[in-house]
Amino acid sequence: MYPLQRLLVHSFKIKQANKNLIHTCATLRTFWEKDDKGGYNTKQHVPFKERMRQGLHELKEEIALWKQEMKEDFEMDPILVNRPGETDIVWKFGDEESLKKWVVTSDSDHGEGFSTCSLSLTNNKKGLFSGELSTKVPRDGKVKRSGYCNIKTLRARKSFKRETYLNWMGYNMLVMRVRGDGRSYMLNISTRGYYDILWNDMYHYVLYTRGGPYWQVSRIPFSKFFMASKGRVQDKQHPIALNRVTNFGISIGDKVNGPFSLEIDYIGIEYDPNHTEEFAYELIKIMNSFKISSIFVNKLLRRCHFRTCINLDWNISVNYIQGTSHSKFFCTTSNKENEEYTRHKTLVKDEFKAYIRQNTEKLRDTEQKLKQKGTVILQDIKETTDKVKGKVEEVIERENIYTIPNFLCVSRILISPYLGVLIVQANFDFALAVLGIAAVTDLLDGWIARTWESQSSKVGSFLDPMADKVLIATLFLTLTYADLIPIALTSLIVLRDVCLVTAGFVIRYRSLPPPRTLSRYFDATHATAQLAPTFISKVNTGVQLLLVGSTLAAPVFHYVGHPALECLWYITGATTLAAGFSYIFSKNTYRILKKVPKK
Repeated sequence: MYPLQRLLVHSFKIKQANKNLIHTCATLRTFWEKDDKGGYNTKQHVPFKERMRQGLHELKEEIALWKQEMKEDFEMDPILVNRPGETDIVWKFGDEESLKKWVVTSDSDHGEGFSTCSLSLTNNKKGLFSGELSTKVPRDGKVKRSGYCNIKTLRARKSFKRETYLNWMGYNMLVMRVRGDGRSYMLNISTRGYYDILWNDMYHYVLYTRGGPYWQVSRIPFSKFFMASKGRVQDKQHPIALNRVTNFGISIGDKVNGPFSLEIDYIGIEYDPNHTEEFAYELIKIMNSFKISSIFVNKLLRRCHFRTCINLDWNISVNYIQGTSHSKFFCTTSNKENEEYTRHKTLVKDEFKAYIRQNTEKLRDTEQKLKQKGTVILQDIKETTDKVKGKVEEVIERENIYTIPNFLCVSRILISPYLGVLIVQANFDFALAVLGIAAVTDLLDGWIARTWESQSSKVGSFLDPMADKVLIATLFLTLTYADLIPIALTSLIVLRDVCLVTAGFVIRYRSLPPPRTLSRYFDATHATAQLAPTFISKVNTGVQLLLVGSTLAAPVFHYVGHPALECLWYITGATTLAAGFSYIFSKNTYRILKKVPKK
């Protein structure tokens, strides 16, 4: 068959199959999806001020949703057993907020038809999906079919626009309480995946309504839903992944012009122990054309048994046209031709055995060569790994961290919580004495590190300022709790210290040579950077210590609220800001330690 003829026949078959609403799918040559909306541009330009206003309005709702999530996580009360016959309602109509969870679309939204629809509340506070269906095709030369209306739930998500899934594991029934008009509707369950080839995965089943004034409760097993993509039923079917449901929708497109109406009370899920069916459709495995043709030929050959005196000569030709095989079978009764065929058959068999033997030897040789190369490669990898490990260990010099200054810094960190408890309990006399001891240890560890070189360490350059930050932060927080220091000043100091500590962790990570593991990251004997405080930061530390010492002594010596303390507040705030900016813009704040040259 010529290519043009094959193309025309193939197109005719697809057109004949696509007469129904749900179509069969042709083989796709590509699988990349450019746009998750299928080319429908629904984005609208919103001014910056309007976006800010909407964002601030939604922030309150997102925080409330986050609080609800935290409450559920704290309660930790999941559903362990689904009670049979009990319907868990997922969507229920009753107020305007319930309508905001749904999106209404039709073919007229993009100029592809003239159908209209809406979702509203009835007088009984039930959801009403109604409108008018029109199969009239616009005269634009592009649209060939039209006539659909659809409602779909919003994507399941958590707080702050984080997308998630509806987990319906443990359930096997979809339950709906509806009142229809006698028309048929299509139920859609979306299981949109992360990759573009999974964006349009959807499962469908038909909802038949009786019409009339009475409500009906429809219970549809999930095993009845069949898989489709872009409205085309897929050859390879499989059950719904009930733990990855993203949307639920209802569509109408039965090609019947006129109004429609579907009243919905609730949509829920249920577990029915009597329903044991997992999937209602055959899980067909599609074989390729070569395998199908080979099976057909083998079955055909088994029917030809040379048991009679008159042998049969056969000739088979296989043509591959659109994945099918056409075989022609010819039989003759010539004895001479039979002898020639037997001789030819024996010759072919011997050649085939020789070919198999030759290729087997080649495969064995290739296998031996691959094993030898694999051994050499593994040996090279092992040697390279040992060399890399040796180089990594040489990058940074290990040092002794068990020194007296480091011990004093750690003791100052440990004593900070106890000092805070004393201040909260209003034991200012004893707290002032403990602060004096902490100040002495701060002076002492610096003097020891400068006097004796063996007591100095790179870890101490980070540990000493960290101990000061912990002590000062504890004092400021507790003195603010005691209404002795304004909260604005405390917030400024704590925020700056948190930023500095975070920057220290980042510097540690960036300065650590590979491999960056947790054990090496928290190994204090591997010093990777050295901190060099600026002059203004030293001044700021002294001013902060002066402020907390004076404030802590105020209740003891009865000068609380003195104007000098208020003046000291402003000086502390100014030096804190200046010290923060000096850490940002100074080039000598820290120094990355390089490999120590061998002598």
